[in-house]
Amino acid sequence: MMYLVESIMSQPALTVDSRARVSNALETMKQKNVSSLVVNPAAANDAYGIVTKRDIVTKIVARNLDPRDLFVSDIMTKPVIPISPKASLRECSALMSKAGVRRLPVFDGDQLVGIISDTDIFQCVEERGWGPEIETRAESDRFLAGLREKIRAHLAAGADAAHIADAIMLAVSEVYRAVRK
Repeated sequence: MMYLVESIMSQPALTVDSRARVSNALETMKQKNVSSLVVNPAAANDAYGIVTKRDIVTKIVARNLDPRDLFVSDIMTKPVIPISPKASLRECSALMSKAGVRRLPVFDGDQLVGIISDTDIFQCVEERGWGPEIETRAESDRFLAGLREKIRAHLAAGADAAHIADAIMLAVSEVYRAVRK
């Protein structure tokens, strides 16, 4: 079994209203000892956002602005990039890397259920390693390599429509058998 986002995410995700002052969001982050807050949608058809300590540093402190004068909506990033609680840590890491972000809100359907950060993933890997995910992938690679050889052998007898259909049925039955185990 591989490690999933739901096994290490922080829950619940702490939220803030988009109309809150940045100074209030900063105080909440300080009190709760977190680096980010998910920003609730302002209306039913609106998207979630996120505000991070980095946003505050780069958009407030670096510009010598007063956080009491600005709203969270002025500095937040929106829309967020969501991740499913059933996603693997490897998938989550790849998505973070591709998007250039350090944390992802976790959504089960439309419901916000948590948040996961690169620090959460690092601590998990440091403590537990990638163990099960690597083994599962290696087993899957062996299975797929064996299946590929069976299909190639079957198609060596001919590549007409009937042989191709038989090869597809062979693949489907092999996968079905593997899933039932």
